[in-house]
Amino acid sequence: MRTTKEEEGGGTVVVSASSDYEQIREQRMKENAERMHKLGLLNLSLNLKLNKLFITKTFF
Repeated sequence: MRTTKEEEGGGTVVVSASSDYEQIREQRMKENAERMHKLGLLNLSLNLKLNKLFITKTFF
């Protein structure tokens, strides 16, 4: 959602306001990040990447 505001002197200021969609999306991303943290998925992903990197450098 974008709104404009006229100022004295003829200038225009653009004000961005989060739409309902953006607010809901942001909330869901926070909830998903918290859920992933509780399940340990972020650490698991990082460990898998590090293992792959180690194996690739060690054996090839």
